[in-house]
Amino acid sequence: HVIGWYYSSRLSRRHIQPFIKHYHIDMSEYQQPAAGYATFNDFFARTLKPGARAINQAPHVIASPADSKVFVVPNVSTDTIFSIKAQHFDLKKFLGTAALADTFAGGTMMIFRLAPADYHWFHFPVDCTPAAPITISGLFESVNQTVFAAGINPLTNNERHLIMLKTQTGGPVAMIAVGAMVVGKIIQTYTPNTECRKGDPAGYFALGGSTVVLLFAKNTVMPLQSFVQHSLQGYETAIQMGEAVTNGK
Repeated sequence: HVIGWYYSSRLSRRHIQPFIKHYHIDMSEYQQPAAGYATFNDFFARTLKPGARAINQAPHVIASPADSKVFVVPNVSTDTIFSIKAQHFDLKKFLGTAALADTFAGGTMMIFRLAPADYHWFHFPVDCTPAAPITISGLFESVNQTVFAAGINPLTNNERHLIMLKTQTGGPVAMIAVGAMVVGKIIQTYTPNTECRKGDPAGYFALGGSTVVLLFAKNTVMPLQSFVQHSLQGYETAIQMGEAVTNGK
């Protein structure tokens, strides 16, 4: 793709400074200064300085996997229709199998939507042993941005990387990275089947739309009430990577 090539070339460096200015990005949080990136794609996958985000280490608390806006769907059923990246899903379509959909039926879904200016790495929300990623891709009917909306738009494509997380404390957890747009790529950096700590990096999104979805089995987590309230009112809540998204037990 020409766009992908361009943003991986040195020619694209000229877009870094205007992008920082336009989105008011605080570069003091990042390891490299603005001038330290060879291409726009390098800048897009910029890494934070150690300690730039506080990870909530309380044992039974789930931490946000990304800097993002979060939307919570409590009691997601196999019939619930939700919208991610302007696409229309139910659990089976989203996860690729009926068996997995049943695993999380009645559980909690959290949708973390990253904006273009956000830090684009995603991290493990719990201490876990992550399986190898499973790629699910496909064409789906798309809808407008509002969750639970109708109004079908043209077909669009996306790619999803499903990572099952084995935890010591609760039931199974699924983390799904969703990339959209032509050039959106999902790059995993973790080693499968190796223990990871809460807050460890799992991977990052290259240029393009990006969302992380967490799914929890029924009665295993208690999302923070304010997030549930906001979501019921139809809006998302801004959050940073490492912040609590659930109450402890």
